Amino acid sequence: MLHTGDVGSLDPSGTLFIQGRHNDVVIRGGSNVYAAEVERVLQSEPPVARAAVVGAPDARLGERVVAFVQLAPGAEATAEELQRHCRGELARYKVPDEVRVVDVLEVSTTGKVVKAPLREPSGGEPWSPRGRTPAARARRARVPRNQYRAMSWKCTAASCSHGDSCPFSL
Repeated sequence: MLHTGDVGSLDPSGTLFIQGRHNDVVIRGGSNVYAAEVERVLQSEPPVARAAVVGAPDARLGERVVAFVQLAPGAEATAEELQRHCRGELARYKVPDEVRVVDVLEVSTTGKVVKAPLREPSGGEPWSPRGRTPAARARRARVPRNQYRAMSWKCTAASCSHGDSCPFSL
């Protein structure tokens, strides 16, 4: 088996659809949000020249969806307008929590947006490219893996000492 880091799916006829890269998946409250899908919706708006979507740490959901948008020359659009457009095209959990309109998105020699600088925190605790803070990784390490399956809307793990404020409750 070859591991390339690409994420895709097969339809019933056997056609492969590439949905993005493994590190371009935002895990928001247990649901996978593919950055490429959100970027396509944003770029379907005429004022948008380029878009990039990354995950940012969130205390409640693990990661939140953050979109960076570069507008076409002379075009105007607000973050609220772009979010409204996304609400009409995407499932609610995939809509960016934050849209930042930037002057320029850095592009690599292959023409792809360089996302590494966008993943840098704007302050506070450092976080990894996957969007998980060191504190979040430490919290996860305290709960045995098999107890995740037993958790639903409220943490029912016997060894959980968080009570109603459990970080693993949805």
